[in-house]
Amino acid sequence: MAILTIEGLGNKLLMKENACCIDWLEEVLHLLDKKAIANFFTNLWTSWNNQNNLIFRGKEDNARLVWEKAKSFSNEFHIHNLVNNPLILTALTYQLWKKPPRGFIKVNFDAAVAQNRTGYGVVMGDEDSFVIGGSGGFKDADLTRERAEIYAFEESVKLARTMNFSKGVFETDYASLANRANKRDLDITIMGMQIKENFNSMDNFNFVSIS
Repeated sequence: MAILTIEGLGNKLLMKENACCIDWLEEVLHLLDKKAIANFFTNLWTSWNNQNNLIFRGKEDNARLVWEKAKSFSNEFHIHNLVNNPLILTALTYQLWKKPPRGFIKVNFDAAVAQNRTGYGVVMGDEDSFVIGGSGGFKDADLTRERAEIYAFEESVKLARTMNFSKGVFETDYASLANRANKRDLDITIMGMQIKENFNSMDNFNFVSIS
């Protein structure tokens, strides 16, 4: 506990005897402010790690070195930003379902890759935000993010072709795919050709866009 007496924390955290560790931690929370609490728990974690090194490796650092490690840890990884305002504030963005123009359907699609499998999901809505269709599925393939999104796009196109609409808006949260799709006439890559083929397959649509 010598670590807690270094650089200002003082003996007041050690004066009282407690039957349980949780009681002691509760008292600490009543004594210290937010920033001091962050430093306290960093010191506590570093001390615990030091004890593990002693038990499993037979090596133990002195109190001053443990405290210096905790201080370095806080400074390098900016743990204090968890309780104080960051230097660069996070810009919050809110995404809401936006109705498509009248006479259009809106097709939202997404993909995810995990444990050598790729999954996709598609939701289709009309101009009144009424869900008129959807699909989802998996394939046993470990695809890159971009190829997974193209896979989801292909499945969403298949679903859209079954609907009796002539205008559609496709929406994805993957900007790279949207940019490729909007510049498909200039994209000569394999992925660019795949995207172009999907657009060409929607011959029953008079207008199609992707964003």
